[in-house]
Amino acid sequence: MTREEIMRLEGRELDAAVAEHVMGWTNVIYSDITAAPKGVRPDGLPDAVPHYSEDIAAAWQVVERLTAMGYQFELAFVPRYEPEPWLALFFVPPRRPAPASSAFAATAAEAICRAALLAVCGEENRDADA
Repeated sequence: MTREEIMRLEGRELDAAVAEHVMGWTNVIYSDITAAPKGVRPDGLPDAVPHYSEDIAAAWQVVERLTAMGYQFELAFVPRYEPEPWLALFFVPPRRPAPASSAFAATAAEAICRAALLAVCGEENRDADA
């Protein structure tokens, strides 16, 4: 996924992408706005995809997954960037000169999800100046 594709994702479509690309779910199916995405969890059980981009507890599972993979995480609230004041940042230490994966969003959970996708979807999506 490109940075532009990731930044366009929202709601349950964003949750489905996080489940598949970050959290290790397989067979994730998401067909339209009204249907809840479903898939197979890493433990092999079928389930509905959590609301990663809306529920901060679910989003924190994303943070825990990436920190277990060696990433460090920062979250900031920057009021001057309204209407998207939340900044999430994932990076592999040492941070400098290595690039970081960052995203601003309206909520902390959404920012975490976008930054996590940017981190796992490749170096071309990282911000060289973050």
